[in-house]
Amino acid sequence: MSRQAATPEPRSETADAGSAVDFEPIAQLRAHEYVAEQLRRHIGLGLVAPGDAFPPERELARMFGVGRATIQHALRVLEADRLVESRRGRAGGTFVIGPPRDEQGIARLLLDLRLNKPKIEEALFFRRVVEQAAVQLAAENAEPEELEAIEASTVEMRNAPTELEFHRHDTDFHLRIARASHNSLLAEGVERSRLLLNDAILAQPESDMWHERIHREHENILEALQARNTKRATRAVRTHLEHSEQGIRAVIAALR
Repeated sequence: MSRQAATPEPRSETADAGSAVDFEPIAQLRAHEYVAEQLRRHIGLGLVAPGDAFPPERELARMFGVGRATIQHALRVLEADRLVESRRGRAGGTFVIGPPRDEQGIARLLLDLRLNKPKIEEALFFRRVVEQAAVQLAAENAEPEELEAIEASTVEMRNAPTELEFHRHDTDFHLRIARASHNSLLAEGVERSRLLLNDAILAQPESDMWHERIHREHENILEALQARNTKRATRAVRTHLEHSEQGIRAVIAALR
């Protein structure tokens, strides 16, 4: 007599209460939301400075590979968030709105930093890890044209006429190194850490001596990359980040 196989009992809804599996609902983004997010990221990184205009709608549509209606929808989202404003006329377009630099705007910036101290500490550690890994790979993998672009960032930074331009080229320098690693996850990590630390970097007191130190450290990193010296490049980035962390922590420590 054959033995009948036991029918497995249905699992209860609470059977996996202690499971590590934890799914999240899917949020389906529409095309204009992807466009808005990319534009928002460029604003957050300072790659498009306050007062600058985005390319015309037709050009943005070509760059993103979408219709003009999608671009218009994305720009309306950013306008509602008070990140951009539209201006009409011959000199019109869509312009980035910067945070106010008056006493109230600075107070708001410092309050945000005070509230985000734990996240800033995490971002400083994260940046140290991803940027050292990125520069090591960049020393090995960077193409000649990528090294030229990194060098161009150092020149543009030294010749920057304003603090916002200085900050833009500083950010560009770090992002170009990350992309030259040819590791997309490291490049995303460097960009992410820069977004998290952007306000803290801008809050540091600036001086000619501070600018000169950054120029010198960037040039040391560039020379190590051009020499394909991974150890020297990693050491130069570590020194640069340590000095940056000291400045950021001094700002945070003063916010009591």
